[in-house]
Amino acid sequence: MAGQKDQVFKELLREFFPDFVRLFYPQIAAQLDWSTLRFLYKETFTDFPRGEQHEADIVTEVRTLEGEPELILVHVEIESRRRPVSFPERMLDYYFLLRRRYKMPVLPMVLYLSPGAGGLVVESVRESLFGLEVLSFHYLVVGLPDLEAKSYEATDNPLAAALSAWMRSSEQRRVIRWLKILRRVAQLRLNPAQQALAASVVELSLPLSASEQEELRELTGIEPEVIEMTTVFERWGLEKGRAEGMQQGRVEGVQEGLKSAVLRLATRKFGNLPEPIQQRVVALQDEAELNAVLDRLLFATSPEGLFTQ
Repeated sequence: MAGQKDQVFKELLREFFPDFVRLFYPQIAAQLDWSTLRFLYKETFTDFPRGEQHEADIVTEVRTLEGEPELILVHVEIESRRRPVSFPERMLDYYFLLRRRYKMPVLPMVLYLSPGAGGLVVESVRESLFGLEVLSFHYLVVGLPDLEAKSYEATDNPLAAALSAWMRSSEQRRVIRWLKILRRVAQLRLNPAQQALAASVVELSLPLSASEQEELRELTGIEPEVIEMTTVFERWGLEKGRAEGMQQGRVEGVQEGLKSAVLRLATRKFGNLPEPIQQRVVALQDEAELNAVLDRLLFATSPEGLFTQ
């Protein structure tokens, strides 16, 4: 489960990275030229002397708007559980390795998915020798479970509604929290790929039982703006009605709707799809197989990954 959470959040940050920084650190976001944002993929480092390899979660390059240093790296690690003993040293290792490899300043951050960090804080690594502090390293922290949902859920930031599902809330009923999030996501007019990511993030935090899903269907069935949510959102346990071009109860319509969703989202994620991949999707006739391909789409790193178990 931890690996699944990490992967979903990596996809989420790649899709909404400027919005992530704006949501939690607006003063920093205002000093960066997001039109220059570039993701650096597969930043893998060897842990000496043990020889273990570690891959940084999110590393981006972006220019500052005024003055020096002009070009910086922003590094974000996603942690499903807190490791107060080993993790700060890992962040320090990443900092030195990135700094040395790219010869530019690094802004380090961590996103915690488990409680205990304290919300928006700064964590540090310090080393002293003979009364002299020889090292002082700091990184920004976003501890989602320690933040108050009401402070974020109503903002216009595209990430706020989905991430509020991971925050503290006085509303204990998951169905009501889902309904509030659905309303907000519908108002934001996200594209299908973004809706899928939002749905997966909420589902990981607030899974619904069968009876809760039925209750949610009844509640959303009277709200036109929520009914219009796409097929992909419905795939995450929210079969509320019908998506465009698909009538409920018609097997052929369901299949065509799923094929259309796979092709649209895969193109959005990977760009133009190779013809053989498109043909394989179109040739699928089994609804279970189409659902499996749609599930794999969230985690696939290439078009071929749609068909890799």
